[in-house]
Amino acid sequence: MVEALPMMLKELRLPAFGQHYQDYQAQAIEQSWGYGQFLAKLCEQEVARRYQTRIHNWTKEAKLPRGKSFATLAINELPKTIQQKVIGLRDNTEWALQADNVKKAASLAGVIDKYGSTTSAQWARIELAHLDMKNGAYAAAAGRYLDELKSAGKTSPLYSLLLFGAGQALEADKKFAEAAVQYDLLKEIKGYDHIGYTGLARIEETQGNFEKAHTIYNNFLLNVGDDPAAAQARSEIEARIAQLKTRM
Repeated sequence: MVEALPMMLKELRLPAFGQHYQDYQAQAIEQSWGYGQFLAKLCEQEVARRYQTRIHNWTKEAKLPRGKSFATLAINELPKTIQQKVIGLRDNTEWALQADNVKKAASLAGVIDKYGSTTSAQWARIELAHLDMKNGAYAAAAGRYLDELKSAGKTSPLYSLLLFGAGQALEADKKFAEAAVQYDLLKEIKGYDHIGYTGLARIEETQGNFEKAHTIYNNFLLNVGDDPAAAQARSEIEARIAQLKTRM
């Protein structure tokens, strides 16, 4: 299985993972990193690579002359009104990210329209929900996740992922009671129980119900017991309980 990892990472289009995982693996062993820290380091490299790729593509699409950038632009030679606009664009790149998101949303909508009820269309709808979350459109994201939950059903391999997405979106939209319903279902699924319990406790913490949050965390610890597979999750929950006690 380990030997096939480079091929699988290539198939998943995670080149930065393939490039750095061996170095980070050695560093993780040497410095006793947890799984989360190891994964976070790899993700940092992948995010950085994708950002550089995006910059390259934007530059190519803009057909800018080589060597031209904000750093070489003689802003002082421009009219005052233009200077202010240029400086605004330079200091705030949100406009470029929004344009990229609009383009991506249009592409996903095209997949949905073309492929209807296929798996490709389903993934496109889920990706649109992810995009809504990224853009802060939490109500829209929740609606998409919940719609997919209804059509997918409990036997779908995507059921847990959709529950998690719906819970996060509803929680972000401050629909705490509805979010708790999703997390409550999630905590009954092995492998996702940690996420479900954490989500429920986080909702209680957000509302100032520290005693209830403490009880939920303890229930998780009782539920997993000494299961070695839950060692990492148990450690994280114990750390959360320690932090929570300082607020009670």
